[in-house]
Amino acid sequence: MKCRLARSTSRVRFVRGALTAVVAAVVVLATLVPNTGLPAPQAGILPPDSAARPFLEGRELVEKGRYAEAIPKLEKALETGHERPQESFGTSRHAVDYYDPHYWLGVAFMETGEESRALAHLRSSASGGSFPNRRETEDRTRRITELERREAARREPPPRESTPVPVPSPTPPPPLPTSGPVLPQPTPVATPPAGPTPVPIPGAPGPTLVPSPPPVRLADALTALAAGNFDECVALVRAERHRSPEARELDLVEASALGSRYVLEGRRDEALLSAARANLASFRRKGGAARAEATFISPTLRTLLEPR
Repeated sequence: MKCRLARSTSRVRFVRGALTAVVAAVVVLATLVPNTGLPAPQAGILPPDSAARPFLEGRELVEKGRYAEAIPKLEKALETGHERPQESFGTSRHAVDYYDPHYWLGVAFMETGEESRALAHLRSSASGGSFPNRRETEDRTRRITELERREAARREPPPRESTPVPVPSPTPPPPLPTSGPVLPQPTPVATPPAGPTPVPIPGAPGPTLVPSPPPVRLADALTALAAGNFDECVALVRAERHRSPEARELDLVEASALGSRYVLEGRRDEALLSAARANLASFRRKGGAARAEATFISPTLRTLLEPR
């Protein structure tokens, strides 16, 4: 009896070991064969702390003016999947009073001269939501307006001054032959005037000649406007207006400079806004083209400069 039980126990252990080996082989084969009918697993959003810490470091670097060092920190925060602006973010370990990595990346790229990337991040920040009581929301609006204006100015080249075309001198007649018989020249016949010759009246004023206006010089003013030197741009425009007081292009450039300064610098000087509106109205009254207005005035700035 004892031998029979021993043999039975050994057989059971052998069968269990064989089944375990088969199951292990099936599992290994399942991992080696690709599941073509199932989608690949997606990485979920990481915990808030993984985004809060690099965001805080990047924001502090931007506030210190170390923009190049701040960019990889803020990009790391975005890689976690947390992109939308939030007033309260993170845990007690890494609490953030206002979380908006797209805005701070836009500021860093704008200050380092990468304006296209800056505009893309600032627009992503705006699409994620706005908080009117935050200073970041107001500053974001000013930066988007300025970047859109610079982008439009780059697309439209400045007007080129006309170059006078030289007039060719008349060709002298060929010389007369010095030898041979001299032929008689025809006698010129006087052509009678088409009508009676007007008799000048003593004391009457003569005809008034209207001089053509000089060409408008805008190259220096446009260069100052594109560089953000608004005061220099306005000074150049007003100096040129003494030469060409009726040039409507000067009104448009001055409206763009004053309006951009009012929005971007945040001075809230109503005199700047009133002067910009008056210049835009003068440009339109003089028959300014809508295409030129769209080049120098962004949609956001146009809304601000429309008369109330």
